Parts: sequence; C-alpha cells; structure tokens
Amino acid sequence: MITDNIKNKDLYVPVHPKFKAAFEYLSITDFSLLKDGKYEISGDDIFAIVNSYLTSNENVWEAHKKYVDIQYIVSGEEKFGFTNINLTEEIQQYDYDKDFALFTPGTNFINLRKGQFIIFFPEDVHSPGNQVDKRSDVKKVVVKVKF
Repeated sequence: MITDNIKNKDLYVPVHPKFKAAFEYLSITDFSLLKDGKYEISGDDIFAIVNSYLTSNENVWEAHKKYVDIQYIVSGEEKFGFTNINLTEEIQQYDYDKDFALFTPGTNFINLRKGQFIIFFPEDVHSPGNQVDKRSDVKKVVVKVKF
C-alpha cells in the first residue's frame, strides 16, 4: 500500500511500468466534467472508474489479483481500511471474472481528502468508502492497472 498527495505522483511512476499513464490521466483530467462511469485509458490494461457516493460504515473488505487500484479522492473525505492478505481470512472465494475476493475485517485505517491517493496491490486487503467522523459526499476515481 502507498498513499500520498497527487502532486508527488512522479515518485511512484517507477513502481510499475503502467503507472506513468495512470498518473498522467489523474493529473490532466477535469473530473468535474465527467459523469460516474468507466473510462478507458489503455484498453483492459488501464481504465478508470469514476464514482460519487455518500460514505458509510457498511463497507466490505476486498482484494484483487488482476489489477492494482489507484484510488484518488477528487472531493470529500474518506476513511480506508487496510491490512495484509496474510493477516486476514478469505470469507468469499476469489471471483476471476469480477477480480475480487472478500475477507474478514482488518484493524488499520487511514483518512484521505481531496488531492490524495492510495494504491492497493494484490496483497493489500482494503475497505474503501468508510466515513471519517460523519457521512461525506465523495467523488473518487479508481484507476485499475493490470498487475
């Protein structure tokens, strides 16, 4: 897991060969003009999902095998749960077509606000969409990068 502000994005380009295109998309796109939905960046290798929602405390703990998540907060604030896959138990078997499995909850949390991102790798079980102190309207972009 990595978390930082988008202004420091260049530090993370060397981490994965496809991160340059992913971070470029996050940097140059005006998300206020985009509706919620899926946007192709580089075919199935890199795509973005734009979501607007109200945070809650009713969120699942998930992990992916095919894609790395770069979750970028456009507006609002959100609490993310995270743990290593070896420190939790799978409760719903991995679905290859949907690229996720569900896990028992972890105990680590971090709050992110506008302009910040968090990267989840396949070994990172995570729980997005959680409220910080109270429910918050969030607009978020999840860039999926084939691992």
